[in-house]
Amino acid sequence: MVHWPEKSGARLRSLGLRPPAIEILTIKSASLDGLVNEVRAAMAKADVVAVDSDDGLLSAALMLAAALEGRRVSVLREGRVEEVGVDKLLKPAA
Repeated sequence: MVHWPEKSGARLRSLGLRPPAIEILTIKSASLDGLVNEVRAAMAKADVVAVDSDDGLLSAALMLAAALEGRRVSVLREGRVEEVGVDKLLKPAA
């Protein structure tokens, strides 16, 4: 499951990258706990979860769910696509 608005796919294409299969879902929950549970169930088939949202609560829920499910996370930062594994997300700060 990847939750990306259409403009994000266009941004990736403009960088010469081909976006992966995209599934856009309507998320109904309003609480962090509900969002995490809802997206955890939806990402069963995903290898990588792309996080690109102006909604901080949704972004936090996606990151938490990806970490709990052991999925890699992809973000677009400063014009570059960065991908990290769950080990980096859960590694304690030194």
